Amino acid sequence: MSSYSTNLKLELITTGTQAGTWGNTTNTNLGTLIEQAISGYSTTAMVTNADTTITIPDGAAGEARNMYLEIPSTLTLTASRVLSVPANSKLYFVANNSTGGYAITVKVSGRPSGVSVPNGAKMVLVSNGTDIITAENYMATLTLGSALPVTSGGTGVTTSTGSGANVLATSPTLVTPILGTPQSGTLTNATGLPLTSGVTGTLPVANGGTGVTTSTGTGNTVLSASPTFTGAPLAPTASVGTSTTQIATTAFVSAALAAAYPVGSIYMATVSTSPATLLGFGTWVAYGTGRMPISADGSTYVAGATGGSATTTLSTANLPSHNHSATSTSTVSDPGHNHIYYLKTGTGYRPSAGQNENNGYDANTSTSVTGITVSTSTSIGNTGSGTAVTTISPYIAVYMWNRTA
Repeated sequence: MSSYSTNLKLELITTGTQAGTWGNTTNTNLGTLIEQAISGYSTTAMVTNADTTITIPDGAAGEARNMYLEIPSTLTLTASRVLSVPANSKLYFVANNSTGGYAITVKVSGRPSGVSVPNGAKMVLVSNGTDIITAENYMATLTLGSALPVTSGGTGVTTSTGSGANVLATSPTLVTPILGTPQSGTLTNATGLPLTSGVTGTLPVANGGTGVTTSTGTGNTVLSASPTFTGAPLAPTASVGTSTTQIATTAFVSAALAAAYPVGSIYMATVSTSPATLLGFGTWVAYGTGRMPISADGSTYVAGATGGSATTTLSTANLPSHNHSATSTSTVSDPGHNHIYYLKTGTGYRPSAGQNENNGYDANTSTSVTGITVSTSTSIGNTGSGTAVTTISPYIAVYMWNRTA
């Protein structure tokens, strides 16, 4: 049974096999597969606008065995795509000639990354059996047929119109340049020029000058660091919220105050003058006369709602649980009473003055009480007047105004 080579997948004939057909196999290996690997040029490795996987099949032609893979201009890409190749050690030339301007990443199947071939670029890549890498990163010398453009790190020109090094920046920083002495021309964006000599005329304000040769205190020129303005000088009005050292115009101040007191705001003062007069804007109405404000919560206390009273009269339900003291007087009347004492003998009872149980007799006492009278009187005093209770907290009176427009 035949086996196949690791990278190019050439059929390896087992000794004593393929009698009469081994020549066909050899021709396929040499004339088709090896030729494809050395000089194969494919334009069908990627033919759809989608990520594509190509292979090197055993003993048969395959897209990934070709040396040169061209992505043709007939293929239009709508996004960057991936071309996956097998994990075989092999050299590839890849040309991304597709339409649409998107790059194609060549990577080994199953690997997370590879090498991106930009649109319009041709690159030499190699698979090391694990990843795709660039086949070169150093050139000792390089001769180009045309000027290397600035976008590729070149100058974009093949000859120098001046001397010295080229300056490619739009606004370069020159270090001790030699400018020479021009005979004529317009000098722009130059700094460090000596204005004390070689200068004639008056530099206008439009060019950064004063437009005058002496300070007269009038016109557009201000030469003092801390000028004193007279009349009604004009200045641009900054937008509300600006916090800079820019001059604040009256219009800016008025707008800032109006923003600080929008419609619905409350203004409080100890003078009765309307805020419309004090601040110079808005419609203000007297608000909450005789009332104290309380923070609204949107439910129990709705903004603008009123309630409460300055005084209230307490009812019995408002009183806390309490006790009253009472005074009672009792009188007992006893018109007189007596006690009878008996000694028990063998035949009955008999009174015996002075005898007791020590005489060996049982003694009983009979009591009779009559005519006792007990009388009790209790009094509870009244208090309270029913005067209304003041419910106002300590206060300070102010005028309140509400902005309505």
